[in-house]
Amino acid sequence: MTNLPMGTTTKNDLVIKFQEGCARAFSAVYDELSPFLYLYARKLTKDKAIAEEIVQDAFVALFHKRSGLDLTKGLTGIKAYLIVCIQHRTMRTLEIKAKAEARIRELSHHIPVAQDPEVFRQEIVSSIYHRMRQEIKKLSKTQRQVFELLFIEERTPEEASQILHLSKKTVENAKSHIVGILKSSELHFTTILPIFIALYLESYN
Repeated sequence: MTNLPMGTTTKNDLVIKFQEGCARAFSAVYDELSPFLYLYARKLTKDKAIAEEIVQDAFVALFHKRSGLDLTKGLTGIKAYLIVCIQHRTMRTLEIKAKAEARIRELSHHIPVAQDPEVFRQEIVSSIYHRMRQEIKKLSKTQRQVFELLFIEERTPEEASQILHLSKKTVENAKSHIVGILKSSELHFTTILPIFIALYLESYN
């Protein structure tokens, strides 16, 4: 076990501190479990970079949902949650990757063989940027407000609901609409989100 946070003497204490939001406890949990989880994700994806990204995403999800998790089984419970999370994220990532590769193959039939592959890649990226800009313009005022609070300020749906004086259902519907737009880009969510935020700020700031 890595160095435990002050006041923490056992793994059970560590889990309690982690669930309370202690940053050092989270770091200790990460150091304890990430080597195994990275190897597991690497085995599933056969790709070092994708495995690293998936494991990072899983730990971010774990931290955000920590207070609502049943962690009575301690680190074993955390490990089980992360394994399931990695499985789901791997399936989604490989599905998106397959769709993107299929899209590139489809588009390649309409492009001269002599064209520089880098130029081709830039054209695809430019196409995605253009489509995202168009989608941003279509967002309603409420959807823009929800996007800013949830994805830029990283507020919870409950906080957004209180700030905007909207029902949680309305906030969740707006969030689902935005997530649908991001997923339609055929890029990994963690790849397209910062791009979408930058384009959004470019449009409204």
